[in-house]
Amino acid sequence: MKASSKRIDGWEEIEREIGRLALSDFAFIHRLTFLLVEGNQDYGLEIVLAKELASADFRLCFCFSGVRALRIANFGDRPTQLLGFEITDISDRGMEGLNWECSDYEQNSISFYARTARITLEK
Repeated sequence: MKASSKRIDGWEEIEREIGRLALSDFAFIHRLTFLLVEGNQDYGLEIVLAKELASADFRLCFCFSGVRALRIANFGDRPTQLLGFEITDISDRGMEGLNWECSDYEQNSISFYARTARITLEK
C-alpha cells in the first residue's frame, strides 16, 4: 500500500501517536461508507482498514470528500483486502477540484478520485 503521506491530513499526528506508519500492515476492510454530504451535493467516502479482522487495538480511518468516479468490484464473497491500495497526489494535473487518485493496483477492487483526504485512528 502506498500513499503520498506528506499531504494527507492527519498522517503526522498518527505517527506521533503510534510511531512510523506502514500502510501495508492495514489491508482488511473493516467498514466502507459512501454518503451524500447534506446541503453540499457532494459525496464522501470512509474506508476503515484493520490489521486483522479481529484486531481490537486500532484501525485506520480514511475520509475522502468530493468523491468522483467511484468503482467497486469483487466485494462481499469473503473478507475484502486492499493489498495494493494507493493514494496518489494528483493536485498538479489540473483536474478541477480533484487532488487525489485512489486505487487498488493489486486486485483492481476499488478506484476513485477525491478532493480531500484525511486519515485518523479509530480505537
